[in-house]
Amino acid sequence: QILQGLDGLDEIITFDRKQLSKVGRNIASTKAFLDLIKLLRSKKYDLVLDFQGLFRSGLFGWITKAPVRIGFGHAREMATHFYTHKVICYDDEHVVDSMWRFGYLLDFISCKKDFTIDFNNDHYKQAATCLAAHHLSPKQYIVLLIGGTDPL
Repeated sequence: QILQGLDGLDEIITFDRKQLSKVGRNIASTKAFLDLIKLLRSKKYDLVLDFQGLFRSGLFGWITKAPVRIGFGHAREMATHFYTHKVICYDDEHVVDSMWRFGYLLDFISCKKDFTIDFNNDHYKQAATCLAAHHLSPKQYIVLLIGGTDPL
């Protein structure tokens, strides 16, 4: 839900991870997986960016048949085998800088890093509902942690 309404984001494709864990052992799960493959291929993507760097995200990128699939050169679980281009990162750099390296391959590195989050009235209403449900006041401190990485 946090991605809904972001400028420049045309579509969010969701899937039931729990159901897909039963592929090959359950007919409904296998059908759902085949439907997801069909959907991903029907989109005819030109480019896939794999910021996750795990087997499943690499596999889904490969399934799209996009001619350009970019991922981290140090990706785990053999995900690198699904990429056409690999982003080289350094052990001592912040994760934001590692992800920013995708820009070198895409030639948009001159863009400024901007971490602005624009909230609309619906976001504030949703937050108020969540606070009330947990008996919190809007004047109390709330920690928002989006993503993370292992400390150095």
